[in-house]
Amino acid sequence: MTFGTVPGAAADGAMEFAATSRQQKAGQIVSQPECDPEFGEAPRGTVELSRAEAMRRLASVPFGRIVFTRDALPAVRPVNHLVDRQLIIVRTGLSTGLSNSVRSARSVVVAYEADEIDPVRRLGWSVVVTGVARPVTDARLLEEYRHRLRPWVNSAADEVVAIEPTLVNGIELVGGRALRLSRPSARGA
Repeated sequence: MTFGTVPGAAADGAMEFAATSRQQKAGQIVSQPECDPEFGEAPRGTVELSRAEAMRRLASVPFGRIVFTRDALPAVRPVNHLVDRQLIIVRTGLSTGLSNSVRSARSVVVAYEADEIDPVRRLGWSVVVTGVARPVTDARLLEEYRHRLRPWVNSAADEVVAIEPTLVNGIELVGGRALRLSRPSARGA
């Protein structure tokens, strides 16, 4: 990415910066997917998911993003996961910020987010879980999780961390008939 002044910026000398992609086509950033015209103008809304449905959807995808504190600042890392016994299980390297945080405090509050969103239809869902992360220490569970949850990168991911979901929030992005049915007036409320 390159940074430069925004075309048409204020003439008073105020500087405005905008990220512009080197991959521009006729002045448009090409990384933005075009919305399907059939769905583009349709009204959209959100529907809250129950805890059980949010956890089911979380279990249906192979990866998400973990948010933890590193050097007093929020850090976000993509990780693969599995859901087992209502716990979110992730593997991480022994020298990573997440692993260091969990080992030093024996438990830390983290957030975990996963989603499945269609950028063309602009429909999908997102689940955010907040809870306590702790290292898994049971030898049998460690072996099981290390077997079931393979690292995606070629670095040692020897630490297994379990997140106990305290807060579970999920939304579904809906449109069309699903949006009409989700409104209280459509449900007879």
